[in-house]
Amino acid sequence: MKKAFSIFLILVAAQFIATELFSQKHAFVSDIRVTGNEHTKDAIILRELPFRKGDLIEMRLLDQLFRIGRDNILNLSLFNFVFVTYIADAADLDNTHLNIEVVIRVDERWYYWPKLNFSLDEHNINTWIRDPDWSKFTAEAGISFNNLFGRNQNVRALYTMGFRRGFIFSYRNIILDRDGKHSLDLSLFQEFSRHLNIGISDNSPESFRSDSLFLIKRYSSSVSYQFRPGIRLRNRFTFSYEYADLAPEVFEKKPDYWGGDEHRRSILSFIYNVTYDHRDNRQYPLDGFLLFCQMKGSSNSRFNMKYGQLKGEFHYYKELAKRFNMTARVQAGTSVKSQEAYIFDRAIGYDEVNMRGFEYYVADGQHYLTLSPTILYNIMPQASFIIKPLRKLPSFSKVHAALYTKCFIDIGYASHKYASLQNEMSNKLLLSGGVGLDLVAYYDITLSMEYSINNFGKHGLFVAFKKPMF
Repeated sequence: MKKAFSIFLILVAAQFIATELFSQKHAFVSDIRVTGNEHTKDAIILRELPFRKGDLIEMRLLDQLFRIGRDNILNLSLFNFVFVTYIADAADLDNTHLNIEVVIRVDERWYYWPKLNFSLDEHNINTWIRDPDWSKFTAEAGISFNNLFGRNQNVRALYTMGFRRGFIFSYRNIILDRDGKHSLDLSLFQEFSRHLNIGISDNSPESFRSDSLFLIKRYSSSVSYQFRPGIRLRNRFTFSYEYADLAPEVFEKKPDYWGGDEHRRSILSFIYNVTYDHRDNRQYPLDGFLLFCQMKGSSNSRFNMKYGQLKGEFHYYKELAKRFNMTARVQAGTSVKSQEAYIFDRAIGYDEVNMRGFEYYVADGQHYLTLSPTILYNIMPQASFIIKPLRKLPSFSKVHAALYTKCFIDIGYASHKYASLQNEMSNKLLLSGGVGLDLVAYYDITLSMEYSINNFGKHGLFVAFKKPMF
């Protein structure tokens, strides 16, 4: 009996040791091979991986590292599909160390786009739908080169015609070193506009328009330096110079539009951004988090007008159950200025600081805070299919799409020291809620349809194409 028990203990111990040895087995990355990248350089893809050729990786971590690498490569917005697998050396299957060849297959997007855009001189598309006016359109014509030279650089040149006139030129992601840790962005911009938002009326931007003269003429240039010490950490330093000429008619309507009484102004600005992006997907994240902080300072050439702002965002994404996910976003900002000026009091409803249910409205102020939790349900998991008429265009023929439904609540507050009766949404708690549908497709296309209602009794159906954030 004792002998049988001893044999049993030996077998249990042997199984435990074998399991431990297998769990501690390592993979030696003998090579990394990239396929499908007819245009993109290998280095652009390889630097997004959390491992390198020659690394020794625990087998239990292999799937996780492959998933992170795939997510990082997809977040470059250069490929429609990315697959990361490995081929093991059969001769080493029983050894402690397993030699593997990592294989990365990508399906490249189309990178050269002629640009013919029509934009609205409105707060957003929903405002124009409510009050259509075709004279508010501006046309932009030009070209955009993405992934230039296969190095993930972008060149864009646009000429603007219509209610606004001017040009835009930018050259982004100029890599300065082999590892891609240092890069530059350059931009030039000119705009002559017959339209200007000069204040607040009935909780919406008050538009001032002219058919005979340009209300503002602006010229600006900027240079940005980015330092990327880690795959998910970015530091960006931006220096910009702007020269602006404001029409006298604007001062008659809004004397404190930009502070002071000078019609012509040169503005120097410095912006520092830090972004820690740990999301699984920048287009439509479902897991991970993002932390963003920005410090901005600007002054005119006479240094009698100074402005400073500190703002930040935190995004959180989590799977709750199969097909159920939750997301939450917190945005906050505070600012100071040396002179009273309308353009320095923009809080909720401007740029990326938006609340659903308040698409027609804004809440001005020097300080703001928003909270936006959302519950998602995946109606249709991501599916891939072929558009047969486009089979000869591989960059467009293979499509992926997914469909989500959602319910949400948005909470916000904008503190305004100089609030007017025309902006009663400042210094008040803002609440909204609603439901919606999101169609997520290739080329970073996300079509969102939302029905929402806010605590002022305003409600409606809103449609928008949403861009990836950061």
